Amino acid sequence: MPRDPLKVLLALRRREVDRQRQDLADRTAAEMQASATVRSIHAAIAQDRDGAESFPDHLQFRDLFLATRQHLQDNRQRAEAALAEAEARSETVCRRLAESRLAAEAVDRLIAERAAATRAEADRRAQHELDDAARLRRK
Repeated sequence: MPRDPLKVLLALRRREVDRQRQDLADRTAAEMQASATVRSIHAAIAQDRDGAESFPDHLQFRDLFLATRQHLQDNRQRAEAALAEAEARSETVCRRLAESRLAAEAVDRLIAERAAATRAEADRRAQHELDDAARLRRK
């Protein structure tokens, strides 16, 4: 018996939805990791600032504090750029997931509509046969 092409298409669309879900989970994990990195760098900057201000003779080590602060700022900029990129990728994957879901739902709806039309046609034929049988009895 030949396979129904719509059911094959539906299976493919559902696999695509699953793949997009997994991709979204991966992207969300990457986004969370990037966010954690940004938070840890912000905490390190605050700790360095507090440490520099609490040090009794902080001007003596001014160059060291400035170098450390510059290094942390550079890391912060890279981490924030990575976070922005991760967020953009997550949004893209989320949009693709929504599109995949809509495509699968469209095929599912088409299958349901065709099944309903087939049932309606079978009901019409059955009713027609009953009507013919009733007419033959009257004669």
